[in-house]
Amino acid sequence: MSNNLYEKIANLYGNDENECKYQRDRFNRIINLYSKYFNEQDKISILSTPGRTELSGNHTDHN
Repeated sequence: MSNNLYEKIANLYGNDENECKYQRDRFNRIINLYSKYFNEQDKISILSTPGRTELSGNHTDHN
């Protein structure tokens, strides 16, 4: 994993070294799993988006 990616992880998750290490390890696992099934030479993009899940069954009509 490149130093540039380490910097981006720190920018996203803050300066807490434990959290940054957890996220680096998580990304490494994802990249290694990808490489197991696909060409290691392919360009890999890592994207993260906020998400929301309604656990209480909230429903909104969109008409």
